[in-house]
Amino acid sequence: MAISFPVSLDEFFHKLAVTSASPDLSESMEVEEDGWGSLITTDLGERLWEMDITLAQGYYRDVEAQKAKLHVLRQAGRPLLVFPLPNYFPANDPDGTILASATPTLNTVNPNMRDIRLNDMPPGFVLKAGDFLSFQYGSNPIRYAFHQIVTDTATTFASGLTPAFEVVPNIRDGYTIGAEVQLLYPRFKALVLPGSVNPGKSSGKFTTGVTFRVRQTLRY
Repeated sequence: MAISFPVSLDEFFHKLAVTSASPDLSESMEVEEDGWGSLITTDLGERLWEMDITLAQGYYRDVEAQKAKLHVLRQAGRPLLVFPLPNYFPANDPDGTILASATPTLNTVNPNMRDIRLNDMPPGFVLKAGDFLSFQYGSNPIRYAFHQIVTDTATTFASGLTPAFEVVPNIRDGYTIGAEVQLLYPRFKALVLPGSVNPGKSSGKFTTGVTFRVRQTLRY
């Protein structure tokens, strides 16, 4: 049966044998210098997440099975869902057991679009700088907001509500209060960047050195 898009985590990304990957939030600005030696910066568009991915050495046929689905994605308009590696659980829940039975929701977005609060959290749970979160918004297409926590610590109150904490990048328009928030396997929709795939090298029964790069997309 043909793969549908965006390719789900279970269909592709969960199955990859990844040795290294690190998400990075790209800049999207122009810098100019005026006659007085001052730097003038201008935002050019949305800041989007990117991630370089390296697959583990494996038996030739096993790696080819992973590459076959990767080849499907190397065409226009074929997104996949990815999550940050290796930081796909919050620091204070490294195996996902605490949040497994919780369903956090978006409670508040402050006017600065940087500070938010979550509800329906386990009381006393501490979110930390570096943790990631995501939630869906919009329709046709459904978009995936993906953010990293900046505030050092945010300890959930007994009511399940967190204090306000800062995230990066800014929250985009179109969010819905009450949206379910993923703290376990937070994800974003991405495209495989053209020209980024290195098919690796095979020697005997093994293949090594397969790499590719993905970039977040707000379309498709």
